[in-house]
Amino acid sequence: MKRALPFLAVLIAMSPALAGSVTGVLSATSVRIEAYVNQGRTLAIALLPPPEVTLSGTLGVAFAPAEDGRPWTGELPRVVRVDADYFDGPVLETFPFDRGRLHQPAAIAVTFGACIGEARICVLEEALITISPATEGHVDVAIALIGP
Repeated sequence: MKRALPFLAVLIAMSPALAGSVTGVLSATSVRIEAYVNQGRTLAIALLPPPEVTLSGTLGVAFAPAEDGRPWTGELPRVVRVDADYFDGPVLETFPFDRGRLHQPAAIAVTFGACIGEARICVLEEALITISPATEGHVDVAIALIGP
């Protein structure tokens, strides 16, 4: 719950500015994966599980560059874990990047365990979040699910 409250506060505070700018997809287990580029300098990634799904805290959520690390300026790869079996709500992480080094698409792979129902059967899921240069200095973002 510690991570959920600040995350919700950020979403509420930023929601008018984000209208129409957030890219999102639903995974096979109905976890909503959202991405947003903030001011052309930071990629925000959110994993929003529905009430019947929890994210594995012991497996964690792994973020890794899909290629040599350009244009990311923050710590990558990284794994976010909690001191419990499951996350208590959504996961939000941000990744700074240097727009001057974004000459072609760059991607971050996100891997997480989605645990379903009371039985807590966990399924490994993966998505690829890609940023690419667009017109007038903007940065586009796209999300693709990986796997079956």
